[in-house]
Amino acid sequence: RFSPASRAMVRVLGLFVALSWGAPNRYPWLKNPPDYNLGGEPNAVPHVIGSVTGAPRRNGTAYFLDCGNDTVRVQFYRSDIVRVWVGWGGNFTENATADIVVAQPQAATTVVDRGQYLEFSAGGPAVLRAQKEPLRFSMHWENITLWAEQAGLTSNSTATFQTLSMRQDEQYFGGGMQNGRIYHRGHRVRVSIDYNWADGGNPNAAPFYMSTAGYGVYRNTWAPGYYDFSEGPAVLAHNESRYDAFFLAAKPLDYAALLEGYTWVTGRPFMPPAYGLGLGDSDCYHNTRHGNDTNVVKAVASKYRDMRLPASWFLPNDGYGCGFGKGDAVFPSDFDTLDEVVKDLNRQGFQVGLWSSTGLPNISREVAGSGTRIGKTDVGWIGDGYRYAFESVDLVVRGIEDNSDARRFVWTVEGWAGTQRNAVMWSGDDSGSFDYIRWQVPSFAGAGFSAQAHVSGDIDGIYGGSPETYVRDMQFKCMMTVLMVMSGWAPNPDKQPWTWGEPYASINRQYLELKARLFPYHYTLSRTAFDTGMPPIRAMALEFPEDPVLRTNSTGSAEQFMSGPALLVAPVYHSVSDSPVRNDIYLPTGTWVDFWNGTVYQGPTSLQNYDAPLEKLPMLVRAGSIIPSYPVMQYPGEKPAAELVLDVYPSGNTGFRVYEDDGVTRKAVEGKEYSWTQVTVTAEKNAMGGQGDVEVLVGAAEGSFAGMVTSRSYNLQVHLAHSPCNVTVGGKPAAQRRSRAELDFAQEGWYHDKADRGGVTHVRVARTLTSRAVEVVLLGSRAVLV
Repeated sequence: RFSPASRAMVRVLGLFVALSWGAPNRYPWLKNPPDYNLGGEPNAVPHVIGSVTGAPRRNGTAYFLDCGNDTVRVQFYRSDIVRVWVGWGGNFTENATADIVVAQPQAATTVVDRGQYLEFSAGGPAVLRAQKEPLRFSMHWENITLWAEQAGLTSNSTATFQTLSMRQDEQYFGGGMQNGRIYHRGHRVRVSIDYNWADGGNPNAAPFYMSTAGYGVYRNTWAPGYYDFSEGPAVLAHNESRYDAFFLAAKPLDYAALLEGYTWVTGRPFMPPAYGLGLGDSDCYHNTRHGNDTNVVKAVASKYRDMRLPASWFLPNDGYGCGFGKGDAVFPSDFDTLDEVVKDLNRQGFQVGLWSSTGLPNISREVAGSGTRIGKTDVGWIGDGYRYAFESVDLVVRGIEDNSDARRFVWTVEGWAGTQRNAVMWSGDDSGSFDYIRWQVPSFAGAGFSAQAHVSGDIDGIYGGSPETYVRDMQFKCMMTVLMVMSGWAPNPDKQPWTWGEPYASINRQYLELKARLFPYHYTLSRTAFDTGMPPIRAMALEFPEDPVLRTNSTGSAEQFMSGPALLVAPVYHSVSDSPVRNDIYLPTGTWVDFWNGTVYQGPTSLQNYDAPLEKLPMLVRAGSIIPSYPVMQYPGEKPAAELVLDVYPSGNTGFRVYEDDGVTRKAVEGKEYSWTQVTVTAEKNAMGGQGDVEVLVGAAEGSFAGMVTSRSYNLQVHLAHSPCNVTVGGKPAAQRRSRAELDFAQEGWYHDKADRGGVTHVRVARTLTSRAVEVVLLGSRAVLV
């Protein structure tokens, strides 16, 4: 669809944007926001929908309202989701439903005539009211008004608009990945492609937003648009003549319910294969620098293994004139070479994929013949965006899943509503810098409000960068589900973790190993996203919706995030030479424990002068958390998960379900070949500061899958400032060991290490059938001292 010249221009434009504009302006290259009236000047007199002119007519599960020459269709899909669709002149036109909407109506819409208005519902607390003269819609949850139109639905020659009232304290989220932004009150959000991968761009827009008032709106369209929240009333417009929207209702601040509803309509986020959670390496290995031989990648893979730097996949071509093969041919497609490379990398524990800027003429051969399992689209191919980009990503998915038993794993830009069910969305090409780190944090956290569950950016960019920015970028991305290095475009052309030498390689190893250990935590969060729409990477406001501090933009609300429910991550985006500390780390109400040293803090508070040398990513653990992990592996599945480590921060009665499957095939997502293990902790509500027993119950695994471990040992790390009096396992006293070394050698028993992170009681349980529950009780313990 793009000519070679156009593809080159897009790449150059991306580089120009990445290197030229670093100002905090939301639209750094525009004096004014675009209006998107691309079809010409608006009509002098816009057409506003008229009054209701007859009784509502029922057709199937929908009702139709006649409004002069226009008709409105109202249909509840669920008791909390209603579709409002306008047929201007009585003509209804479909656009995006077949591609994007996966939901089918499951509710029976009813209507009651209240005199001045009609009241539509489907048996739940959500009600849609239609004022008759003139037609104005409003939505309610029980007795709460969620939104109300201040003007009727309006169409001009280029766009259709909805105008909604705006509460004084109302905040807005969503619109997809809006680089550098979570909070949209006071701003105009562009929902479009723009080829700007820098701060202020929108590389993966989505026609969806939600409000603190308790509602979300998905505009069922492929057309570009804007959501103007700069001042009341809110104006929501898309550049097409049709109007079609799904309204989601919930109680105020219930963002999780709105995400569940949005992904019920447009599809749940995809479940990545296990190897997708490891580090990926993308580079052109067929070029002059590498001797025009794709086989060079085999040595690079070996270096990852020799240096013990966990990683799990490669894209050995960068798609721009760089194919796979040997010799000077431009863009070669030598399948003998590809077959050889894939076989060797598979032997070393890596999966292999290909990056395309031109389409997929050979994907069947690449997947079924060579064994590739990953795809990456590029703007040079999908640059037209919207439906074309969506369908192109789907082609990659089909290419993988129709030619193998593997799950989809695709990286893309220019995502839209529904792309979350097919691909990782990444922020596009940019230059490594501290500012790059700063604005990426709200980009990724904010994308979660549009169910873009698996998001990332190239580690330290594909241009520029430095030893410090590489480490700081790597650190926080290891606390996300997916991450990738992309080489070949920087002055220092390689972006592998060893590029800058020591001490940087060792710090990178530390965090890659941490990510490897946390695999079961992130994998479980991925399954939660697949089941509910709740993303693994969460804005502070998403995890703590009741906290009023988190409803406005600040360092503490936008430049830190929650990795799941347990881990607060506050990336550092300045040089140690400028400051060795991180300031303005906001802790919501509750007890928080420093991940590294066990220091306890009581929220709400903002931490100042948090010690942050280069090797330390500021992280805090929420009291009550249970964090599962495995021993370090160089890639997921390197060895059986025969030991499950549980970091327990006891505070009240809490739980965590650990998810596992075969990590590769679709049997877990198309069938039920997976398992869940429920871990429950029972402690006094004030256990973090007082005496009391702590009970940890590891339930029997529920479900099964091929390759599932049938027995395993357990390593509990219970964070307690003081030693318990005794420990029992299965009701029997466990042996107290004299040292950690003795405990590790014995593989069962317990030992309290007061020097470990402020005090940790280590309990080892010998290998046990996973079909049996295990109960561990720490008697008379005193948890982390406040």
